[in-house]
Amino acid sequence: MQLVLEDAPCEEMDDIINPFLSTGLPMTLEELGLGDASRESLQKAAEASCTPDNFMSAMPFDVSPADILGAILAASVTGHPYQEEGDGHTGHEEEED
Repeated sequence: MQLVLEDAPCEEMDDIINPFLSTGLPMTLEELGLGDASRESLQKAAEASCTPDNFMSAMPFDVSPADILGAILAASVTGHPYQEEGDGHTGHEEEED
């Protein structure tokens, strides 16, 4: 999710996601057991993550609950192609610049 917030390049995402694949770490909401979480529940989590005493205050740029919700959803969607191609495929080989 942080890489999505930072708009990280595909290569950086691959560097993080490929070890997730090899160790079986969750990459989607479904794998976290949150596949059926409502948008309202995810919104509440996003709001809680933006309180001053939470870790988002350490980001080097302002982060809103809407940013967090978008990143949660985008990160989960981004994880699906990797999950489906669990054979070492990085998910970005076919992209063109």
